[in-house]
Amino acid sequence: MTLQQVKTYKDFLDFTGETPILCNNISKDFELLELENGRDYNEETEEYQEIMQWYIVSKNLSEYIKQFTDEILFYHSELNVYVWAITHYGTSWDSVEIDCNI
Repeated sequence: MTLQQVKTYKDFLDFTGETPILCNNISKDFELLELENGRDYNEETEEYQEIMQWYIVSKNLSEYIKQFTDEILFYHSELNVYVWAITHYGTSWDSVEIDCNI
């Protein structure tokens, strides 16, 4: 698969060969999360995007996210982990489209 063929979240993960770790139920210290990529705030509506799921991702996957998408990605400096913020819930990743910057 090439990046040009990536259409969905599942395609993106297949392209990267990475597997994120769901971490919805762990304690999140929001003050320590630093925005690395994307926008979690909509200036037009003056509202934060609703984040439905949280995934810990490897440094390698975080680089793919930063290089090829506008997905919301945070970094937790004390834990040295990247956290991918997902704004949809309840839909299979093979049917949710992702925008890749090619």
